[in-house]
Amino acid sequence: MSVALVVGAAGAIGGAIRDVLVAAGWTVAGADLRGAPYDVDVTDERDVAQLVDAIVRDFGGLHAVVNCAGITSDAPLHKMSLASFRSVVQVNLEGTFLVTRAALQHMRTREDGGRIVNISSMSARLGNFGQANYAASKAGVIALTRVAAREGARYGITANAVLPGFIDTPMTAALDPAVVRERLATIPLARAGRATEVADATLWLCSPGAAYVTGTTVEVAGGRGL
Repeated sequence: MSVALVVGAAGAIGGAIRDVLVAAGWTVAGADLRGAPYDVDVTDERDVAQLVDAIVRDFGGLHAVVNCAGITSDAPLHKMSLASFRSVVQVNLEGTFLVTRAALQHMRTREDGGRIVNISSMSARLGNFGQANYAASKAGVIALTRVAAREGARYGITANAVLPGFIDTPMTAALDPAVVRERLATIPLARAGRATEVADATLWLCSPGAAYVTGTTVEVAGGRGL
């Protein structure tokens, strides 16, 4: 039995990742601040450690972790408060660090290694307007992933990051139609992505077929940024 932990499973992308993994035969434990079988505050070090311990205890092991918990708090840089910057970095980057660290501590003891997939964002590469905090946090996730890949390699652990672009979710659906048209105009495939497309990329990175892929990023963005 292959066991995966999806953190942020109550969200649109996290939920799609959970469902795709289940459909592929994985046993999936979903965790979120609320609305998932396992409650976790990713900014709480003890909470995260207890979550991973509970998964290992309840399912007998942990083979893959997907970090998908994240928040936004957009504002132009000159208007962004320090509190807003810190809160986004704390959830998106520090939370990913805490879950990744806890997973590595377990996976290092396994003979068959493990998979870590961190959900970053194209904002990390492109620097979306009004997202200094979000872009910085997601860029940090990429760097963290590369370090995890280097340090985990000797134990057969791979670590990769997925960079979603403009994905059709409740958050993007709430945007002003003019903003949506502007974003779509920057995408060569001329449409928003689907959460299931991000999930499919994540599934592949967790699969045996990606055993020789580590420390890299996979853009699911319709060519945005070309």
